[in-house]
Amino acid sequence: MGQYDAVAQRALAAITRKGGPVTFPGTGTPPTYDPATDTWSGGAAGADVVGRAVQIDGDPDRFAALNLVLVNPVTLMVAASGLTVTPAVGMLFTWGGLTYSLKDKEEVKPDGQTPIIYVVTGSTG
Repeated sequence: MGQYDAVAQRALAAITRKGGPVTFPGTGTPPTYDPATDTWSGGAAGADVVGRAVQIDGDPDRFAALNLVLVNPVTLMVAASGLTVTPAVGMLFTWGGLTYSLKDKEEVKPDGQTPIIYVVTGSTG
């Protein structure tokens, strides 16, 4: 048990009360191609991961510094506790009925190891 687990749990509880669900679609495992038999085998569909998030204002100065061009941007504070996926740039996520491509991510991890929240910014274009 990490020293910030209780803080992560409180963050999850607060975000759950004030926010809504954010879905990270499952990526699964792609099938393997066998050129000798010209067949595909294996692979598995990925399960969607649903976390809890609250929408916050984005930081235009940060976006400019990173040379990000965003279409219909959204910035979310996502609770890390219980989230079975680590958000990464390039991933898709669904918030409020729209699908976004994750363009920027910051992690809040006071001990350098245990994330408490992720701040993610997505773009529809």
